[in-house]
Amino acid sequence: MRRIAVAVALVWIAAPAVAAARKAALAKKEILPAKRWNPAAREGLEAAIAALGKESKNYSEESPPVAVVALDDVAMANSPGEAVFYWMAARADFKFGPDFWNLVPEPYRRRARIGWEGFKDDPKPAWPRHPHYAMYRKAMYRAYEYLCDGWGPRLCRAWMTRLLIDMSQKDLIAYSKTVLATEEQRPVGWEAVVESPGDEEPAYARTGLRVIPEMKDLVRALLDNGFAVFLFSESNQWTAEVAAARFGIDAEHVVGPRTRLRNLIATEELLDPVPVGPGQAEALTAVIGRPPDLVVGSAKDLALLEYGGPKGVRLAIDGGDEKFRALAKERKWLLQSAFIAAPRPKR
Repeated sequence: MRRIAVAVALVWIAAPAVAAARKAALAKKEILPAKRWNPAAREGLEAAIAALGKESKNYSEESPPVAVVALDDVAMANSPGEAVFYWMAARADFKFGPDFWNLVPEPYRRRARIGWEGFKDDPKPAWPRHPHYAMYRKAMYRAYEYLCDGWGPRLCRAWMTRLLIDMSQKDLIAYSKTVLATEEQRPVGWEAVVESPGDEEPAYARTGLRVIPEMKDLVRALLDNGFAVFLFSESNQWTAEVAAARFGIDAEHVVGPRTRLRNLIATEELLDPVPVGPGQAEALTAVIGRPPDLVVGSAKDLALLEYGGPKGVRLAIDGGDEKFRALAKERKWLLQSAFIAAPRPKR
């Protein structure tokens, strides 16, 4: 009897200690798998999720915390919308009417159109060997480079979206699914596009797409903890929605450049706001209307990262831009090295 009483006493004494240990273990519950995270960045993100998520005492389902994550070169390696452009150009899948050609800037319009006229009636398997095809393809890629370098990212990404003129929404979504599924199997890197074997001034096209596993983990943790997660993208809206599905984000929470649809067919009429560069702040105001509690972006996403001033948590993805890295440190943002980087080849 005495032995039983001693055992009961030991159990009673141990119970509070076990409960305390369990509570401590739960408090340190892993929210993000370590993987390739910078420990300080991971710790800061986990702290923010714990402080603002549905387990916190101030959480409200009516007004949940908001997180904004950039898609292109942040949540994914490379840009899905850019991949769609490269595919359509390489396969001559655009709707080549007068309105399309008017969108291509000179001097590239003339070379691209002459090239297209020269090979368009030939069997597709013969195109790669056709000099007119090489002329057309390089001219289209060079037009994109020209606009991005000369006009800036907002206008060149808007241009890529307008090139989808006369395509149906259904076809754009199906095409995007094919491109993403295929590019996810290719190496992430660059392809040199030349007009002839001796061409010493190639155009360059990015290859491959990857969902960044750490970013997928982060988005899942945010959703599981009651955050409203928005994906901002430089890619056209329809392609961005296809990419967002890989992260479990609904189409209603995707913000990308888009054109007006007429009878579900894309027109060239660009709709504001265009969420690229400074337009990101305008889009954020229109879609969300308040500073996000958490933003994840790169040097291209300064308008998102700086929105709302010092309020909220900001994670800066460092792709090697020293000025951006210095700014992130100055603003006391969380800093994470890019998970996959493929620098553009030098000419």
